[in-house]
Amino acid sequence: MLAQFNLNRFTLMVKQGDKRENIVFLSVGTNLGDRFLNISAVEKALQGLSVRPILMSSIYESEPWGNDNLEPFWNCVIRLVTLLEPPELLRRTQQIEIEIGRGIKSKDRSYKNRVIDLDLLTFNQLTFNSTDLTIPHPFITERNFVLQPFAEIAPSYKLPYSKYTIAEEIEKCVDELKCSAL
Repeated sequence: MLAQFNLNRFTLMVKQGDKRENIVFLSVGTNLGDRFLNISAVEKALQGLSVRPILMSSIYESEPWGNDNLEPFWNCVIRLVTLLEPPELLRRTQQIEIEIGRGIKSKDRSYKNRVIDLDLLTFNQLTFNSTDLTIPHPFITERNFVLQPFAEIAPSYKLPYSKYTIAEEIEKCVDELKCSAL
């Protein structure tokens, strides 16, 4: 029997009972409150969604992207292996954000300070768009605060639409904002 998930123009067909392990990379960012506790809470919550131990990059401090008036961010990238499909994973990560203290999401690149921000970067080698989710995340290759921690844990990973590894994407990135490991 097939289950069908509609994501507007995208339909994902999954055989019910199919317990395929999905490799997912997520970006974590925080610039309000106790940033270490915020990231620790995300790490613990995401481990609960993973069927294997998660892999987390070092924490990087970066200048705010998209709004110079924000506080510096702490960022990392987490790799998890989950049985969840994209719609449910999105719902669960949004619930984690709410539980940790995330307010209203940024709209139209109007970025704000935030307790926590989780972005689904990749899901296996899937590509799709919906009003709620775009995979891979559309700004991965434009942001050092994503590329640097991503390259730390998966330097040879290639995005579905790219012939370049994440490590090579760093060399091509034009983002000049400071980003360094703590």
